[in-house]
Amino acid sequence: MKTIQTNVVVDPGRTITLRLPDDIEPGAYQITLVIDDRPIGPKSDFSDFPVIDVGPWPEGLSPGREDM
Repeated sequence: MKTIQTNVVVDPGRTITLRLPDDIEPGAYQITLVIDDRPIGPKSDFSDFPVIDVGPWPEGLSPGREDM
């Protein structure tokens, strides 16, 4: 028995296309499809993530544990 977890897009016709790994041989199989009813949102590229620029680190700064 193998477990394959992947994301799919359901098209307007309510169909999906799934490519199986090469180690699954052609033939008849019984499969179980479990659908998590929480849709997956678009992945963020973090381009809108807030960034605070405080400038360069001071010369000679040593952030080692011994120096703190």
